Amino acid sequence: YGNPSTRMLTRTGEKTTMCSVKSMNAVTHSYTIMPIINMLGELVGPVFICLQEPNGRLGPRVKPSIYSSANIHVTCSKSGKLTKSHIQYLAEKVLRPSVSDDCLLLLDSWSGQTNPEIYSKIFNGNIKCEQLRELFINHCIYIE
Repeated sequence: YGNPSTRMLTRTGEKTTMCSVKSMNAVTHSYTIMPIINMLGELVGPVFICLQEPNGRLGPRVKPSIYSSANIHVTCSKSGKLTKSHIQYLAEKVLRPSVSDDCLLLLDSWSGQTNPEIYSKIFNGNIKCEQLRELFINHCIYIE
């Protein structure tokens, strides 16, 4: 919710502006993509995608039109951002089946991702999962 502005952000000397948006929220945070990448930079396992839907669920008209593939897991939330339950699902259904040996898990500082209980329940037995997160606290802007 914002007041429409009569001003426009453009570069100095720009002759025409191709488009404008009334609200920045309309063009940001509409989805989150979580790929799993190994140390060689290769994509491992399926990609996890969280779409933004007004009620947090795929509607009856949208659900049949979603592309279905073995290497894509699609879910949704009201904001398009991941909640703790999304991270639990990601760890259990996407990350765990993709890991066969010990792994180093690089996480940002968001508390929903860094909760050690999520990973200790899923990575038990012969696979050890170390989390390296202190290195990245307050540095996500430099990585992104």
